[in-house]
Amino acid sequence: MSGEMIKAGSWLAATTMEQAMQVAGMLAKSSLVPKAYQNNVPNIIVAMAFGESFGMDALQAMQSVAVVNGMPGLYGDGLLAVCRSCSDWEWMQETVEGEVATCIAKRRGEPEVTATFSVADAKRAQLWGKQGPWTQYPMRMLAMRARAFALRNLYADVLRGMGSAEELQDIPAEMPAVQVEPARIDHAEQPQQTKAAAILTKARAKRQPKPAAIPEVIEQPPQDAAELRITVGKRSLG
Repeated sequence: MSGEMIKAGSWLAATTMEQAMQVAGMLAKSSLVPKAYQNNVPNIIVAMAFGESFGMDALQAMQSVAVVNGMPGLYGDGLLAVCRSCSDWEWMQETVEGEVATCIAKRRGEPEVTATFSVADAKRAQLWGKQGPWTQYPMRMLAMRARAFALRNLYADVLRGMGSAEELQDIPAEMPAVQVEPARIDHAEQPQQTKAAAILTKARAKRQPKPAAIPEVIEQPPQDAAELRITVGKRSLG
């Protein structure tokens, strides 16, 4: 079957929850397991569950699976080990030239997958110069990012969304909450604002054209007909 992983048997394999608890309890007391798993039975159970789906026993799972901010991820070498254990794996090539890391991987029956990660990418993600592995092994971190992108694209059906531990470690545990406060009204400024509004209204009124004046009609006492004819006659003669 294409993509089938080759699984190896182990005396640490558990077939029931009770057995898993016993194995996890024993490993949690050991000082030879990674510090994140010491005295932490629940995380060991989680690692064992994910590791079992990838064909790993408990010890291999604790070496390859990291629980970061409550999310499990595979370290870069563990990610590669899972993919290489698949029956249709062919080859992978990794290079770091200048400021660009490139990973090319091939799966039988599938086209090659190429992924790159550069210093410019790391700067955009605010990773370049970050305290920790990014300052201690910057080229290695570039290569791990390119590898994770290539393998997750090539073996998405096998990894089932499992990301790399290196990526998870660069995600902040908690995003800072943004507190929104209502706008405050300064009552001391209200009289000034009211006065300014009145001045503005008055200025607008001055700019508006005045309506045409309507001639005033003055009512005069009626004249008798004789006087009216004489007046009209005089104006005509003039």
